[in-house]
Amino acid sequence: MQSELGPRAARGSLTRQALVEAALVYIDEEGLAAFSMRNLGRRLGVATNALYWHIDSRETLLAEVSNHVLSQVRTPDSTLQWQAWLRAFAERIRGVMHAHPHAAPLITGEILSSNSGEFHLVEPVLAALIRAGFRPSSAALAYNAYVGAVLGFIGMEVAGPSTDDLASWKTATRLAITDADAELYPTLVSLRPELINRAFGVRWESAPEQPLDESFVALLSVLAIGLESLRG
Repeated sequence: MQSELGPRAARGSLTRQALVEAALVYIDEEGLAAFSMRNLGRRLGVATNALYWHIDSRETLLAEVSNHVLSQVRTPDSTLQWQAWLRAFAERIRGVMHAHPHAAPLITGEILSSNSGEFHLVEPVLAALIRAGFRPSSAALAYNAYVGAVLGFIGMEVAGPSTDDLASWKTATRLAITDADAELYPTLVSLRPELINRAFGVRWESAPEQPLDESFVALLSVLAIGLESLRG
């Protein structure tokens, strides 16, 4: 789909922010693997070189897209009890990543660990842990456990296969799961009614089409118990 920014961009009114927003629309619609500066320029109706008047590289643009997505996350009220705060914050991050599932690798991958655009989300988590009484060393451990578990879960939840024929892949995966050999995989087959299309490794649909709501709640409950032990 041609972005609505195309005609405006052709008249020379493209800005850095408009470029970031157009890139996110492109990734939402086509996926991250399909993204290229050349195709983005084509969608906007400008030459590829014109994009570099506003952004110096593809990597910089993707970092800006990651920051733009994360800017949509609103931090909970700091007066909440710390476990309730962490739960609410995780749910808000999940909501934003469900809205932009194709951008999830930008958030969970290398850009998250190397770009200061995420500091506005690092700070409130650390502050919530310190308010809760974590010692500095324990706060660092708790922070890594929390971020790793939450972003890791959501990243897997929204991840889809890398294929040009999604319908065929879904059909083949569903049949493979429903026809799994009970002699080779006795536990999987016995639990299949509970697992099928609702557990990692035995599903053919990802979020937001097929969210794992109950499992996310379970993750947060387990995290709360583990973090309480670290706090103590």
